[in-house]
Amino acid sequence: MTSKYKTDIVIDAGPYTKSVYESILVDNEYYDGPDSIDISYNDGSIKITVTAKRLAHMRAGINSVLRLVQAAHDTLSTNEEN
Repeated sequence: MTSKYKTDIVIDAGPYTKSVYESILVDNEYYDGPDSIDISYNDGSIKITVTAKRLAHMRAGINSVLRLVQAAHDTLSTNEEN
């Protein structure tokens, strides 16, 4: 029997939430197969669902998507400051 792990991450990036979502949405197309990441936007927040058969794969998926979110947020907030 194979275990399946699943987690939901909800992100509120303040005034950048919608722009961060649009920035990372294109990556949603590349996550498929037995391990998956689903990215959605509703009620002013980003919901990321990570599902994986192995815990190491889940950790890698979470790290990957959170780095994309951080990069998008940093880019947007830096643009506003300049």
